[in-house]
Amino acid sequence: ERLKEKYAQVLRQIEENKKILPDKARLAEFIHSMETDAEEAGVVIRSYVPGQGKSHDFYYELPISLQVSGTFVQLVRFLKLMTEPKKRLINVEGLQLSAKTVRGKHRKASPFGAGVTMSETMVDAGFTVVTFVYTGGK
Repeated sequence: ERLKEKYAQVLRQIEENKKILPDKARLAEFIHSMETDAEEAGVVIRSYVPGQGKSHDFYYELPISLQVSGTFVQLVRFLKLMTEPKKRLINVEGLQLSAKTVRGKHRKASPFGAGVTMSETMVDAGFTVVTFVYTGGK
């Protein structure tokens, strides 16, 4: 009975690991996950372009070039959401940031009754997300 429970536990762990390092590309599923993370973080994905994959001994690299826009805080939130534990394994490479424009200034009352001028600088970011596919051998 104990061995059956241990076996079931191992099978559950294998299924969870397949989410992190799948045995098929599942590109549409991964892109949908990125779009969901972007929406939650508040960034706008301007473009994504799957690149040429690269085969290794036991895995296959699948790069996707991304162009996104948002505030710096939104960008950091997006990267953090994409790399949460139990999500698909990724590397972020070649991160390039450029300040875009200042979003409209507005007045916000401070706790002391004085007005404070606030502004948010938008950031354009370009980077490559590399995800992996387990091939099991050469």
